[in-house]
Amino acid sequence: MDYITPSSLSFGNIEIGNSSPAQTVTVTDNSGIALDIAAVTSSSGPAFTVQNDNCGGTTVNPGGSCTFDVVFNAITRAHEVGTVEVISNSSSSPDQVLVDGS
Repeated sequence: MDYITPSSLSFGNIEIGNSSPAQTVTVTDNSGIALDIAAVTSSSGPAFTVQNDNCGGTTVNPGGSCTFDVVFNAITRAHEVGTVEVISNSSSSPDQVLVDGS
């Protein structure tokens, strides 16, 4: 079973037209078998983007970890809520990180 920390990211209030500082997510393989990560994707359109993805397309061995960053892009005045999904061979896949920002 993999373990994702943190399980949620809150970016607070960002001025329209700007992007937040990146926040890092760590995926750790706590199982006894290798974790094959196919992709890390944002299901939230352009408001949340994945950057510096060291997880997608890799295999994480037991006890190992990988990281990726998430950035909030303030496009409108609306409070944005979404998810970033880690798609893998884990029985819990897709695992999600909840994201929000204004």
